[in-house]
Amino acid sequence: MFFSPSLPSIWIIDSASNHELYTQILSIQFELRYFDDLNELTRESDQPSLILAEAPLTRPREALKKLLSIKAPIALVSRNDSIDFMRECLRSGADAYLLKPLRQSELILTLERLLGVELLPNTLDAKPVAGLTLKERQLLAIFLTRESAPRADLCGALWNGVNVNRKTLDVHLFNLRRKLHPLGFDIACVKNSYRLVRRSVYSERLSSA
Repeated sequence: MFFSPSLPSIWIIDSASNHELYTQILSIQFELRYFDDLNELTRESDQPSLILAEAPLTRPREALKKLLSIKAPIALVSRNDSIDFMRECLRSGADAYLLKPLRQSELILTLERLLGVELLPNTLDAKPVAGLTLKERQLLAIFLTRESAPRADLCGALWNGVNVNRKTLDVHLFNLRRKLHPLGFDIACVKNSYRLVRRSVYSERLSSA
């Protein structure tokens, strides 16, 4: 998985079925750390930006009391749609309660509210970029949060270490470039690293080279 030691972390206790979704949405800007149970979290010495955890089926107050000691926003996920149970979790300190199966749009909006950041942007200079796919929004998020990114880092972030054909990334970059051009931006490759640039600046550099 693509990690940077400088990235803030999100701690997750949840079934493996959701890991790919969390990776797609969160791993661009955060290091994701997975735990098997609550006790592993409470033994950690550092602080996460968010805790994303399976809602305890019994004794939610007791479990949340342990999580609250970590002093980070808490989002619970569960298949339990009982209003009384959901209310008990929220009254006991959870900041959000998400029902499984998770819906991508609801998950994004909820986590953006708790984290205070735009996870998968579709705007540039406050202008909407029309028709972005999920991979293109992931790429845009990388370029907005990093000065530059080597090709290997782009592939690692988008495909979580899975080997893909070289042309696959080229297609996504080409399509993103095409959608950014009307807004006056381009993606430049400088010294084997990709970066977001204003077209006028990039054109001037090319003409003077």
